[in-house]
Amino acid sequence: MQIVITEDVTDNTTANCEDEGTTPTDITTVSERLSPRIRVLLDKTDFQKQIIDEEGADFFRNAADFAEHFRGLFVRMTSDQQLLMLLNIAQARVVVKYEYNSVDNNGTTDDDSDDTAVIATDQAIFPLTGINVNTFSYDDNSFPESLRVSNSENSEVQENAEKLYLKGGAGTQIELRLFEEADDSEIVDELRKNNWLINEASLVFNVDQASIPQSDNYIQPYRLYLYNLENGEPLLDQTLLSLPGSTTADTEAVIYGGSLKKVSDGSLQYSFRITQHLNNFLRNNDSSNVPLGLTITPNVNLTADYNGIIAGTNPAEETNVPVAHIISPSSTVLFGGTSSVPEAKRLQLKIIYSDPNITQ
Repeated sequence: MQIVITEDVTDNTTANCEDEGTTPTDITTVSERLSPRIRVLLDKTDFQKQIIDEEGADFFRNAADFAEHFRGLFVRMTSDQQLLMLLNIAQARVVVKYEYNSVDNNGTTDDDSDDTAVIATDQAIFPLTGINVNTFSYDDNSFPESLRVSNSENSEVQENAEKLYLKGGAGTQIELRLFEEADDSEIVDELRKNNWLINEASLVFNVDQASIPQSDNYIQPYRLYLYNLENGEPLLDQTLLSLPGSTTADTEAVIYGGSLKKVSDGSLQYSFRITQHLNNFLRNNDSSNVPLGLTITPNVNLTADYNGIIAGTNPAEETNVPVAHIISPSSTVLFGGTSSVPEAKRLQLKIIYSDPNITQ
């Protein structure tokens, strides 16, 4: 799909006419082809003041000085209407069209007696490259009471939660550890001591279908993304188990998991294979029990993250947020791993192993 901009031109030649003496023909030519985009008329007053009226100023000498003078644009929504749109800001640009006095020499460069003053037009294009900053805010009332920041008793991070709330954009994500440093130290020591061969390890999340919206407009997220929260990188299992050459969310990381599936009893769940991640932790005593992040993703290929600053923190608290989380409008509720959750629905770490110590 493309945008085609045309202009009408009068053809004064007879090259396309069957008979000489025919009148000039109005023809349409393509002057520009553009990808689909939003084109917005901006207020000319500020551009007149900041650019046109500053003709000859020193900051026009190079790009660095001009960038210091003209810092960019601030774009925000002014309507309460719900709207979600993915824009390629890297291709955004400001086009300033202007008029100026010029001289038409009427084709006689060596004779200025027939020169006339005319108004000419031109344009300057300013790509919106460089640093992009986005601000995300959320409606506190869209969260359960236990998660609302306005509720001072629950403003801290919930640990060992009964329900795990996932919401993209300015929402929530889940932090989890496979083992608690203190409570599970004996389990880790036993796994290492037995020297078991981990054939397969999986994390299984069950959807709390009673807690999600019961509406025809609600769409359960098709895929979740599990990653190393400490460095923002995908787990080794995702890299090793991805299908070669696959580029879409439907085919990428099919073996690794993370996609929504319906099990035999009709319930919904997500599962991830984390065999290599667990093996690395158990076999390497120096390997730390890094926290894992879980978020919603529209495409498992989106593994990059952005650096952000949490508003209202002093000193400023920085955090890394996956791109997939930022652009995902979906939400869901998963069961946690507490004893109050029915055993069949709890968050589970399933391990299939071989015991090399058993001899036949």
